[in-house]
Amino acid sequence: MASIISRLAYADFVDDSTTTLTASTSATNLPATNLKDNFVAQTWRATGCTDENVVIDFGSAKTPTVVAALGHNFSSGATLTLQANATDSWGAPTYTQALTIVSDSLSDVIPKICYFPTLGASFRYMRIRIQDSANPDTYVEMGRLWMSTYFQPTYNFDAGFTVDIIKPDQVERPVIGGPYGRRLPSYEVVRFGWSGSGNPLPTSDRQTLEAIYRNVGLALPILFVHDVSNNPTTSCIYGFFENEKLTRAHAGVTDYGTEGLQIREDVGWNYV
Repeated sequence: MASIISRLAYADFVDDSTTTLTASTSATNLPATNLKDNFVAQTWRATGCTDENVVIDFGSAKTPTVVAALGHNFSSGATLTLQANATDSWGAPTYTQALTIVSDSLSDVIPKICYFPTLGASFRYMRIRIQDSANPDTYVEMGRLWMSTYFQPTYNFDAGFTVDIIKPDQVERPVIGGPYGRRLPSYEVVRFGWSGSGNPLPTSDRQTLEAIYRNVGLALPILFVHDVSNNPTTSCIYGFFENEKLTRAHAGVTDYGTEGLQIREDVGWNYV
């Protein structure tokens, strides 16, 4: 098992005003521009599933170092390919990489994919190609597309790391009869920090985290991956800071206090 490494991304190139998204097909009222929407349940949906794609035109050359497809419905047998090229031509793109669809221990597909590409150059165009002819829905969809650079702390967190899996089902329990209700997707809440001893967070890293926090606040999304080397997809959290404040270090202590940072995953129905 490789060492535990965490990375944090906060500025999605997909969201830039200069970035345009073009899909092979789109169902009525579910266009590719929905992939820019922070709300994961607001999806792009293709009309088919055999061979679909989304082309991302950044407007100028970019070098994303993390890519995530969130809120997808791909089946375990789907072939997913990440491509990059200088022009909007896909016969022989400069960069091609197969992406892995991950399933849990019950063989249920985890509806997110995270990958850290090494492009070797900057590209104006990227493409996600989905070939999923056995998809039982007869269409493919994604709720959010993330492509950006990331920040990696000098030392990984070493204080108070926890991940809570929340199942927000709405259940009624009548006096007579069994429970009934509405099943909702699970989501995760991750908490972590750095201690003032051992491997304290360097001042430059602390200042970077503070700047990211000021920039995104509680209203803009972030992408946090807490086990990059071993489980990049399952440890990928697309969500929002829940801290209403960050405790700045004093007298040379470089941690964020006992509460640390807290990030809540957004899977589309967190606040129902």
